[in-house]
Amino acid sequence: MAAFTIAPDGEWVVYATCEYLHPQAAAGQMELDGEWSGYGHSYELARIRIDGTAKLRLSENSRFDNFPAWSPDGTRIAHLGSNDPWTDNDLYSGVVVGPNLHQIEAWTGDFVPHTPQWAPSGDSLAVVGKGGPTGRVIYLVGADGRGRKLLTETVSGPSWSPDGTRLAFAKPDGETVALFTMAADGTDAQRVTTIEGWQPRDWEPDPSRAWIDTVAWSPDGSMMLYRCGWLYCVVTPDGMPIGKSPVIPGVHSEFSAASWAPDSSRIAVSGDSEPVLNPGDIVVYTMAPDGSDVRVVVRGGLGLVAEQALNVEVAASQAACADGYVVSQPELNPGLVHDCETLLELRVQMFGHATVNWGPGSPIAQWAGVEITGTPQRVTGLRLTTDSTGRQLRIHPHILPSALAKLSKLQVLDFSIVTGSIPPEFGQLINLEVLRLSSSTLSGPIPPELGHLAQLRELVIWGHQLTGGIPPELGQLAQLQQLRIFGDQLTGSIPGELGQLTQLQEMHLEVRQLSGKIPPELGQLTRLQQLRVVGTQITGGIPPEFGHLTELTELKLSSNQLTGAIPREFGQLVKLTEIDLSFNKLTGEIPPELGHLPNLSRLDLFVNKLTGAIPRELGHLTNLRRLDLSLNQLTGEIPVELGELTNLSRLHLAHNQLTGTIPAELGRLVNLSVLDLRENQLTGTIPPEVTRLQRLNDLYVSGNQLTE
Repeated sequence: MAAFTIAPDGEWVVYATCEYLHPQAAAGQMELDGEWSGYGHSYELARIRIDGTAKLRLSENSRFDNFPAWSPDGTRIAHLGSNDPWTDNDLYSGVVVGPNLHQIEAWTGDFVPHTPQWAPSGDSLAVVGKGGPTGRVIYLVGADGRGRKLLTETVSGPSWSPDGTRLAFAKPDGETVALFTMAADGTDAQRVTTIEGWQPRDWEPDPSRAWIDTVAWSPDGSMMLYRCGWLYCVVTPDGMPIGKSPVIPGVHSEFSAASWAPDSSRIAVSGDSEPVLNPGDIVVYTMAPDGSDVRVVVRGGLGLVAEQALNVEVAASQAACADGYVVSQPELNPGLVHDCETLLELRVQMFGHATVNWGPGSPIAQWAGVEITGTPQRVTGLRLTTDSTGRQLRIHPHILPSALAKLSKLQVLDFSIVTGSIPPEFGQLINLEVLRLSSSTLSGPIPPELGHLAQLRELVIWGHQLTGGIPPELGQLAQLQQLRIFGDQLTGSIPGELGQLTQLQEMHLEVRQLSGKIPPELGQLTRLQQLRVVGTQITGGIPPEFGHLTELTELKLSSNQLTGAIPREFGQLVKLTEIDLSFNKLTGEIPPELGHLPNLSRLDLFVNKLTGAIPRELGHLTNLRRLDLSLNQLTGEIPVELGELTNLSRLHLAHNQLTGTIPAELGRLVNLSVLDLRENQLTGTIPPEVTRLQRLNDLYVSGNQLTE
């Protein structure tokens, strides 16, 4: 059987062909009669591009060169070569240089016709040689031909797990045959499952004579494919059945092979088409791992089997987008076919071997995280956050593909758990309305090209390893309504150009190394409802221009290095419900104008350097639920007007220089649960009205001059 191997980059195929006349036969040195007449044509190796072009012969000699295997790094070819492929195969290694395969060494040994299997690391091969009770054993051989180690008897070729730690194979198990795995050093053999319907070689009912032509671990490591009689079976590595192939017409042991699609979503099976088509034709079928959704992919004559079969591993992906199953009515939705091809192209690059249902086995409308809308239909959304079970869909390490920019109609791009940098090509997604990229390992700069996304309404970028500054080009996003940027390593200042975002409703900047001053241009954001600049190194004062932000409901400027006074203009922001200016270096008095904010429910000014008295006007904030003025330098008495704040649940005035007595009026705060007056200069006694508050759980008064 002519075998083939696809290069790791998917660009080239090396395959064995029997279309070349054997040199000895051509010279009249080989008998062409009887049982040897079939050797009039020699198997030789050839190379061809995946698209069928640039065909080139790589070998021409007296050997039968077959069963090639491309190394994981794409630099070497291992194959079997022999004067008689059934008796004395040797293992060869070659280096791929330019158009030719240069032989560098032969590893003499009596090997059985099974394709050598490179370890994923490329430092060794698992090969099948003659020996043992079954007549076949698995050897581990170093890539340099040294260190051959006998691992186990077998009745199949081996298959590596994707991580290179284990090998799968079949061997006798009592009176039957079973699928096993073992560690790469031959230890820790574990039985997976019984192989039903195993076929004894030469039809002898002896398990040691079985011939299992296919054992293949899926690329994602979650399934194992093996020949079971006239069928192909799929199980999990712990033996749980996934499914079986249906009866495939014309599949005979001599001309049958099976393999996985790169994304593990389908299996491909090739076999003799007789009697379905012309005798001798080869048909390649693909199907889902459970045996459903069987389709004919390619068909061709025996002499072309390798060239046709080169598509076994990729044809399902290449053809799926246009076959009417993955994309419904492809002739009416050519743009969606293009989008489908783009996603299949990127599937392994983005997810590695993670389980995801992008592939020929599912309609694109059911692919995890993919949103399709419009007439004609296009991919308009990618939300790669969680799958249908709520588990996170992790993007493959170091990959945030720039080729996603090919999805020209994309409106939503929402990725979590990503790694790597943000491609500048994302600036080409001119229809994008939502861009969310979040991960602790997101790195590199924020591309200024994102400023080209004229339709963008929401931009969220979160990554501890982001570097550089906030691009001033983001001020060009005229439709932007939400801007959230988080990063520990980002530097620079807040660009004044952000004041041009006249549609902005929410700004949240939590950038630890951000410095400079708050630009007064932000006072132009008259539609802003939430402003949060938290945990930065920003200095200077709070711009009085913030008094123009009359739509503001939430203002959080905590944990910065702000100085100066609290602007009295805040009294104009009557829609405010929360003010948090804590953990700064603010000075001056608390503006009495804050008492003009009827909707305020939370006022946090703790850990500053505020002085003066607590304004009596704060007693007008009847919706206030939390008031925290602790850790300042406030003086004077506690205003009795605070007793009007009947919705208040927490009152913190600790660590100031307050004097006088505790007002009995605080006993009206029927919803109060925490009252903290520690470390002041209060005198007198605790009013009984306060001690009778039914909801009061915590009362702190230590560090004062109170009497009983």
